[in-house]
Amino acid sequence: EYKKSRLITGKNLINDLRKKPIAFVIGADQSGKTGLAKTVLKDLVNLGDVPIMIDGAKLPPQSSKYRSLVNELCSEQYGIASDTRLANTPLEKKVIIVDNYHYSPKAARREHRILEMLNTLCSRIIVFCKDSALSPADLATFAIDSRFSISVINTLPFAKDAQRELVHKWLMLDSELALSPEKFAQ
Repeated sequence: EYKKSRLITGKNLINDLRKKPIAFVIGADQSGKTGLAKTVLKDLVNLGDVPIMIDGAKLPPQSSKYRSLVNELCSEQYGIASDTRLANTPLEKKVIIVDNYHYSPKAARREHRILEMLNTLCSRIIVFCKDSALSPADLATFAIDSRFSISVINTLPFAKDAQRELVHKWLMLDSELALSPEKFAQ
């Protein structure tokens, strides 16, 4: 099932992400997807879920290695014996967050093997991806070809004025950089 994307306010985002087995959060470069992924992870933990964050660039081409990667990341993210925590967590509480999905192995991504395999390890997958890597046609095809009901959320572009203002505030934190354009350029 594929529904046209819609605008969701920040306070409703986490609830919307929890409704479907697979949610795609799509946005332009530098639109805040990774920061949003980290916030979503924290919010899911606060709601009692056990989310595991995976960087798409670190996904191996062979789906047979995903289970060990998820266990390894669970140990890194939750502590040494976390793989037993993951094993003892009910499936409906397990969530995998894939950041930078556009850097995952292209053939596996195109054939949706990544999502199909990861879905055997959890109840929900939240995918953060650059907008140029997944077209609406790709998403619609995935929804039709798979048994998954998906949600698509588009992030709004980070306004240039807001970006400039944020950089200015960062510079003001270090007065030496703010006064010396040469040091800032380094």
